Amino acid sequence: MKRWLVAVLLSSFVLPASFAKDKKDDPVAWGTLDNNAGCVIFREKREIRGMYWGVAVTTSEFYELDVVEAENYTPEQQKYREDQASSNEFQRIAARDRIKFVKIPGKVTPQLLDKARALCKPDAFSQAAQP
Repeated sequence: MKRWLVAVLLSSFVLPASFAKDKKDDPVAWGTLDNNAGCVIFREKREIRGMYWGVAVTTSEFYELDVVEAENYTPEQQKYREDQASSNEFQRIAARDRIKFVKIPGKVTPQLLDKARALCKPDAFSQAAQP
């Protein structure tokens, strides 16, 4: 009985963590989610910069978005700093030009790129909402 209880408790901690890890690495879409005219796929990477000032060290951490590929839209830049100003600009572009943005966190693998391309389809979210 104790072994069964221990096995159930261990599986309750291990299984959800493994499922959560898979979902955390999936691409995320924002902007015009349905009936979009174009799509931009970004790679999100974390940047840490530091300065040594003799006795003290200062560091700054931020995220950058690198353009991986774009379909039916040409971005003005190839790199964007992920902050409130760029987020506001992406929302303006999405509303004006009907663009969907997809972000791949971390390293770009062929599987994640295929998932991101599937999210780029104009009807990707309307098909997912149907029963």
